[in-house]
Amino acid sequence: DWLLTVGLIFLLPVLSLAVRYFGGKRGKHIKRAQESYAGVADRLFSSFSGFDSIRSFGAQSMFERLFHELNRSLFRSSFRSEVYFALNSVFNYTFGYLVVALVILYGGYRVVEGSLTPGEFISYLTALVFMQNPLMESQKGVMEVRSSLPVIERIRELLSLREEEEGKLPLQSLKEGLQVKGLSVRFRGAELLRDVNLSIHRGEKVGIMGDTGSGKSTFLRVLAGLVPYEGSLRVDGLELRDIKREDLRKHFLLISQDAFVFPGTVRENLLMAGGKDEELFWKSLRLAGCDFVESLDQEVSPRSLSGGEKQRLALARVFLRSPEVLLLDEVTSALDAKKEEEVLDNIFSQFEGKTIVLVAHRFSNLLRCDRVFVFRDGGVVFEGKPKEAIEFFLQSP
Repeated sequence: DWLLTVGLIFLLPVLSLAVRYFGGKRGKHIKRAQESYAGVADRLFSSFSGFDSIRSFGAQSMFERLFHELNRSLFRSSFRSEVYFALNSVFNYTFGYLVVALVILYGGYRVVEGSLTPGEFISYLTALVFMQNPLMESQKGVMEVRSSLPVIERIRELLSLREEEEGKLPLQSLKEGLQVKGLSVRFRGAELLRDVNLSIHRGEKVGIMGDTGSGKSTFLRVLAGLVPYEGSLRVDGLELRDIKREDLRKHFLLISQDAFVFPGTVRENLLMAGGKDEELFWKSLRLAGCDFVESLDQEVSPRSLSGGEKQRLALARVFLRSPEVLLLDEVTSALDAKKEEEVLDNIFSQFEGKTIVLVAHRFSNLLRCDRVFVFRDGGVVFEGKPKEAIEFFLQSP
């Protein structure tokens, strides 16, 4: 019957609007639940890693309260997303059976009136019932797809990250130096470095100083080829971004103050620098002041070592690599003055003739350098001899 069919066609948009509404609401709460779950995982990880500090300050109750608040937020978002899913199912089935009831009432009236035969009505009703379940399942599937959109969006954000660009130009060794012109770095709208202009000669020992957040660490990461940049950064006349990654990693080595030590033996932690000679391993450990190491098979982990021990073990890898350009970012910040002087003496003597770029807050370390650059607000504001740079830094507002 064409009248019944037209009526059903007009009823289908109602189901579509319901899916759109409930699916959108559920998707919003699923997104919130994901954010809450990330917060719970982050809080849990930080609580384990800072367990001793939390106990020392007697802050267990505070962290427990914060953890419960995050869990409650996760529960609320997850619960509401399931509520909207259930409401959509209830609406779909209620609406579906209501449609069948209306068809029976209207069809029965047409049969009584004589404009529709009982056989035609039964055939139509049977077809409607057979069509109802697939229609409800399809609406349920659409609901699931709409609810999954936040998850898909997060995956798309990950997949859209650009791969590290692979240069094609080889770099055999550093013969001249580095030339930086108009270098800038932007990240999420913030300008981390702006219009940096400087040069570093082969074999030169260069210091970098500045307040926290002035761009020192970012500049070293750019030199190591770890951060994309705008402007020009040339190594022996070759643009750094065009150099083969393998060659760049071979000749440039960055060591940061957040020393990387993974659970395993001392030997395994040194193997990542290359080589298998035990004599060289022990020599590098001595030069780095790793007097806490008793055996190459000694088990170590980030939790079992102090900050200074992790920094010294990380520095031991430097002596195994012998790069052309050594980038040191506050690598001795956790060492006492005596041990720091000893380790830096070894570094500067072992890398005589090589290029060193040293970021340091302690003025005594900068006195070892040939020149010092002062960074402020992402740019270079002074260049000169170490004592001149220190005097400028102390006098500047």
